[in-house]
Amino acid sequence: MYLKALEIDKKLGSCEGLAIRYDNLGSIYEKRKDYNKDRECWSLAIEYFSKMGVPQKVKEIQEEIDKI
Repeated sequence: MYLKALEIDKKLGSCEGLAIRYDNLGSIYEKRKDYNKDRECWSLAIEYFSKMGVPQKVKEIQEEIDKI
């Protein structure tokens, strides 16, 4: 469902939606131990959260990446 939501957010140009979806997908891939995809999604989440001016979320996601 996150992938479907991601496509909708892309069509709508929703920066907030994209940030949330990429963060959620990063968490799923991390649980699946797919460390390339989790970093890719989390990097995109960081990009969108940065654009929105949400430094706390950027910091939280970076901490997750650093744990791996």
